[in-house]
Amino acid sequence: MKKMFLKLVLLCLCLWRLDVVFGDGERAVAVSEGDSVSLNSDTEVKDDDVIQWSFEKTLIAEINKRTDRFAVYDDDLDGRFRDRLKLDKQTGSLTITNTTTEHAGEYELQINRIRRNFKLFVLAPLPVPVISSNSSHCSSSCSLVCSSVLSVSDATLSWYAGMSVLSSISVSDLSISLSLPLEVENQDKNTYSCVLNNPISNQTTHLDINTLCRHTCEGGGGGGGIGEEVEEEVEEVEMDEEVEVEEGVEEMVEVEEVVVEEEEEESVAKSKGTFFVFRDET
Repeated sequence: MKKMFLKLVLLCLCLWRLDVVFGDGERAVAVSEGDSVSLNSDTEVKDDDVIQWSFEKTLIAEINKRTDRFAVYDDDLDGRFRDRLKLDKQTGSLTITNTTTEHAGEYELQINRIRRNFKLFVLAPLPVPVISSNSSHCSSSCSLVCSSVLSVSDATLSWYAGMSVLSSISVSDLSISLSLPLEVENQDKNTYSCVLNNPISNQTTHLDINTLCRHTCEGGGGGGGIGEEVEEEVEEVEMDEEVEVEEGVEEMVEVEEVVVEEEEEESVAKSKGTFFVFRDET
């Protein structure tokens, strides 16, 4: 039950530093690989205290005020902690620097007769998610896929529209690569982004819909796209309208020429049938 709850904590919380205390006193702490992490004792060292830190049942550091002993054993466990352990003399807290996945596991703090357990998760840096288009031809919608180019663990991949989550997928296995599809309309005005996150960090890629989707409808090679067909139909209609206008103008010119000819013929006919009489009044 606790193991399942640990997975839920890792997959659902997105904080700069995960630090969760369970009912039995065990504390889960997560750190990004390469960073430093402190396992806090939450106390002050007293004159007669004996403080011991163990990793997977092996003693790695101790403070014994009774014998005035202060030591870190960073050469043990194949030297995985060499030059990485720092023990606070005032509080007894243990700091691990330059963490690697080898430092992940169970830690135990014993102060006199009191024991306290820590579960440390060391998470690899997250890659930036990549958005690609699966659309092979122009259409009113665009098929997209957001994916992680590297295998990740304890991570969640999500599509967002603005601040709202549209879909998400989670993984806890190191060997699995994440991918998540999304279908959008080419004329969609929303702001979309793909986010890859774990409990301590996140990486975001914003969708450029003009680059991935709309360019496929703007005269891209072969002449088979719907956009090109629409443009061709519009051009044909415009050409037909121009032809009709030209034909109409020609008909009007022909009618005007006929009218002019008829008027000229009528004028000539009248002039032939008219007589002028001149009187000499002298």
